[in-house]
Amino acid sequence: MLSAVHKFKAINIIHVTFSFLPVIGGAEIMVHNVAKAQKSQGNEVFVLTSWNNWRNNKYDLPYKVLPLLPKTISITKYFNQHNINVNWLLGIQLLAYVFIKKIDVCHLNYAYMEGYAFSRLLKQFKIPTILTSHGGDIQYDRVLNYGMRLDQNIDRKIVKSINNYTMLTAVSESIEDEYIKLGVSKDKIELIPNGCDIAMFNTDVDVPLIKKKYGIDDKSSIILTIGRNAPTKGFGIIPTVLEKLILLNENIVWIVAGKDVETIRNDLALKTKGHLILINPSLDDNNLSINIPSTEIIDLYRIANVFVFPSKIESFGMVLIEAMASKLPIVTTDAPGCRDVVSNNINGLISPVDDLDKMTNNIIALLTNGDQASRIRKNQSKILSKYSWSNIASQYLDVYRRAILKSRGSNV
Repeated sequence: MLSAVHKFKAINIIHVTFSFLPVIGGAEIMVHNVAKAQKSQGNEVFVLTSWNNWRNNKYDLPYKVLPLLPKTISITKYFNQHNINVNWLLGIQLLAYVFIKKIDVCHLNYAYMEGYAFSRLLKQFKIPTILTSHGGDIQYDRVLNYGMRLDQNIDRKIVKSINNYTMLTAVSESIEDEYIKLGVSKDKIELIPNGCDIAMFNTDVDVPLIKKKYGIDDKSSIILTIGRNAPTKGFGIIPTVLEKLILLNENIVWIVAGKDVETIRNDLALKTKGHLILINPSLDDNNLSINIPSTEIIDLYRIANVFVFPSKIESFGMVLIEAMASKLPIVTTDAPGCRDVVSNNINGLISPVDDLDKMTNNIIALLTNGDQASRIRKNQSKILSKYSWSNIASQYLDVYRRAILKSRGSNV
């Protein structure tokens, strides 16, 4: 089953995710970039995804995308909802790829359904298996009605399968804590954050031209928030915080860019008119290559003065890394995922979740205290290299090698 990897010159890897390009999200971006980096490091890399994602994926990717048979995911999910286990329907397809492609390690993304559907069978065949959770599959918040595990049926399945993996990776300490609460031994968990294509954010842009495009005055200070609008993101407080800021400084513009941001409720529309810009950004797409984030998003990072992320819960705030790569001082919250990336008064300022006054004061501090903002940027530059995708990919390769040795009964 395993190819000749005892010297670990190269590994045959299959990443498994039911949601993938052309769908864009944090998990999809991570899998794409890790797979791309691992391929560039000389490994043979595959991504196994749904039939529809495979069929609709028109990009020229350096790794190979493989499909599951049509409707087998939805059929398996349907029977699982009725407590009828037909995971073999998906499992035999993955096993076929494992043997045909001489796969050395399977990297499953999401504890449910991917982990639950495949982990038991892979364990039975002694195939080294890694799990990476991406937030909503492992975290939950009853107040926000967030997380798959609020469904007791799904929660039982995740608990049942959580110890089937050779090793687990956590993108943040908050995710690691969730694993441990579920009974995973700490020595099976490796902390590997998400990454960032740092070079993409160091390009020169025509700042006056971009400001003109969005009707922003040269004298204005620009606050930037990136992300899709969802209850977990905390974007609902932005109009109120903006109103407070305008009372202190009329030359402030707040740009919010991401999916569904136009649905942010703004009861202060008259007071914030001309100060709040909502953008649903386009994706760079020339039918062959894909750039994530898009040129439009990178342009916004480059013209901003402060990055603000008011999230209530994250697995890992990838946009916080992008902001650091853009040399932006950061204001965020003490929510899980955010506090794992930003240390207060080191590489950003932290406000308690939903504390409007504290967030307002932190934003003003970074806009008016040049020494503080400069110190934060300097501290960001010291830690940024650890988030490069090549570094992240190498950390995963190290985990794979340890998992392979573990599966052979070797001491690691």
